[in-house]
Amino acid sequence: LAYGAILQITADQGLYLTLTRSIAEHPARENHSLANNVSLRLAILVIIFSLGALAVHLVPSLQGLLVAYSIIAGGLIAQSFSQLMMGVYQKYGTIWRATLGDIVGRLAQVAGIIAIGASRSSLTSMAALFMVSTALAALVHRRLLPSYISTKLAFSWPAWRRLLVTSLPLGAMLILNIIYFRIDTVLLSLFRSSSQVGLYGIAYRLVESTLFFPAMFGGLLLPRLSSAWQNKKTSQLKKYLEQSLIVVVWAAVFVVITLIFLAKPIILLIAGTEFVAAAPLLRVLSLALAVMFIGNLSGFTLVACHRQKTLLVLSAALAAANLVLNLIFIPEFGALAAAWTTVATEAVAALTATIVVYRLIRFTVPIAVLMRLTLAAILTALVYLALSDVWPILITLGLGAGVYTFSSWWLRVTVKRNFTTLLIAAK
Repeated sequence: LAYGAILQITADQGLYLTLTRSIAEHPARENHSLANNVSLRLAILVIIFSLGALAVHLVPSLQGLLVAYSIIAGGLIAQSFSQLMMGVYQKYGTIWRATLGDIVGRLAQVAGIIAIGASRSSLTSMAALFMVSTALAALVHRRLLPSYISTKLAFSWPAWRRLLVTSLPLGAMLILNIIYFRIDTVLLSLFRSSSQVGLYGIAYRLVESTLFFPAMFGGLLLPRLSSAWQNKKTSQLKKYLEQSLIVVVWAAVFVVITLIFLAKPIILLIAGTEFVAAAPLLRVLSLALAVMFIGNLSGFTLVACHRQKTLLVLSAALAAANLVLNLIFIPEFGALAAAWTTVATEAVAALTATIVVYRLIRFTVPIAVLMRLTLAAILTALVYLALSDVWPILITLGLGAGVYTFSSWWLRVTVKRNFTTLLIAAK
């Protein structure tokens, strides 16, 4: 499954982001764009998975699993189809339909595991269950599309060639991001003990799990940014950025404060006492998380503004710098060096991307709002300091979230007037 997922990401080639942007910029050509994107993605998936089948015979740990691999490949193809449908749902603001499809697929998978798990089922049957659940989700996603949306296949090499020229930089960027997000763990495993790898892994996994919010928010925002850029609505684009900056900073501040002050009880809750030494690593990585939130917003903006080549260069430089710094510092300082290297490279990347966006769109930073947000953050931090060693983690976290939410509203950070353009776009 992990092997197949790597091939699936390789086959993505940036088509999802390209589709999301193109249907927002050219609504009249929506069916044409969708047909060509789906067809090209299907062709690339078939080629990549076919080549992957050859490798199954060469990789020792995969030998003898060709049948299971082929079935899983079918499930991943269905999953890729669902991902492309997400671009349509994002444009129309109907993410609940995509969520419904995912829930149906997951429930089917869980029900199947319960049904066949007790019978000590084979790997092949579990692979088949994965394919059935993803195919079911894809069918629901297709059924819930607006009636005027067509997913017919379209085999047009000139259209495919234009798509590839546009999307390949994004595809290369995604591959570089995979390397970047995994290289520190790989190098750590070469120079340090498995226990350090485990400690760093649990801290990094928590940070990765939190990145769903900026990714989700950026995906919802991308069609609006693309449409505003295509129609040269600079003032609207500027407002999108300024108000979105408040949203991502507001979310980032709460997450970072929580991870810094409650790192130890969070680790204890999730992983147990044997992983408590991961708390300092989580605190350091939380700083990287803060800049990731902002960098993610800048990245989606550059995609909307057709600056994918700039993103590719930035991703390549980020991956190279991260590799070099980890090679220098991990042998001597271990997991802590990997964490601080992540902070440094993410900060440089986010700053660079934000500067490029600023040169395209002269947005302003809402300093007054950020100052009031700082006060809300201080109040939340005081709650954590007072209660983290006294009350259970879930109660402390709930009170902290309540104080942060209320104080943000009371200090007029999250009031309606700060998000007027975003609220209109969401309707």
